[in-house]
Amino acid sequence: RLVNIVASIYTLQRRYKTATTGYAQSLRIKRRALRTLLQDGCEVDDESGFVSDDEKNISKDGTDEEAHRTSVLDIASTLHNIGLMRYKLGKFLKAEDAYKQALSLRVEKCGLDDMRVSR
Repeated sequence: RLVNIVASIYTLQRRYKTATTGYAQSLRIKRRALRTLLQDGCEVDDESGFVSDDEKNISKDGTDEEAHRTSVLDIASTLHNIGLMRYKLGKFLKAEDAYKQALSLRVEKCGLDDMRVSR
C-alpha cells in the first residue's frame, strides 16, 4: 500500500511517468500476493500488467473467497490508476487497455450492478 500512496503523491505533483512506475511496481507486488494466495503458481505476464484468466477465475479449495475477491479488486484499482497515468501521458490505447482490464476484473468479481463497476 505504501508504494501506491507514494505513486498517488506523484500523481498530485503531476509527475505522471514516475507515478506510472510506482503503480506498476505496486501491481507486481499485488499480483505476487495473489499468486501466493492461490498457491498454484499461475503463469502471469508481469510485463503486461494484466491478470491472467487463472487469477480472475480460479478459486482453489481452501482459498478464502473474500481475500481472493479483495485482492483482485485491489489489482483492478491499480490497473485503473495505471490507465489514468497513461491517459495523462497521451498514451490513449495503452490507457484503454488498462481501463478495460480493470473493468473486466470488477465485473467478474462484483457484477454489473455494483457501484465499483461504475467508478
